[in-house]
Order: sequence, then structure tokens, then C-alpha cells
Amino acid sequence: GSGDGCGGGAFSGNSNNGPNFAGLQQVIRIKRRHEAVIMSYPEVLAIGVSHDDTLGGIIQIFVKNDTPHQLDALPSDLEGIPVQYIWTDEFSTNC
Repeated sequence: GSGDGCGGGAFSGNSNNGPNFAGLQQVIRIKRRHEAVIMSYPEVLAIGVSHDDTLGGIIQIFVKNDTPHQLDALPSDLEGIPVQYIWTDEFSTNC
């Protein structure tokens, strides 16, 4: 889940088996640096951050379902942070 959303949810966990909050803060900063450019692509619906048990902090980019799964124009990572693409229907937030 994302701690950078409208609800301001917090990441929980401890140093042994949960997300590293300080590390995720760095991922959030990197996401914010690239957000305007990523959001300028018409197929992109949203961008957020999450935690992957294997990769650690990741950036998630939500793209329209009808977007081809070959995304040559979009990055596979941002400043070394892995990017995960999620194909979804269009949605809106009520914030």
C-alpha cells in the first residue's frame, strides 16, 4: 500500500520484517521528482509508491488497460528504484 496517498496512511513494520520508512521516504522523493513527466504520458493514470518484500521500495505506475504491455517510452526504473506497472481501468480519487 502507499503512504503517499490522500489518506496519508503510514507504513508500518519493524526493522526485522517490515518496510523501512526512511527508505520509503527516499522513494517518495524520487517519485515526486519524476511525477510531472510520467503523468504527462496519456496512458498513465496515477503514480505512487509501495513496498515489495523482495525489492524494497518501488514506484508503481498505473496505466490504462488498453495500453500495450510493451512500454518502450516509459522507464523500468527511476534513479535506480524499480518501477512496477499496473494495468487498470480508469479511476478517480475523492480527495
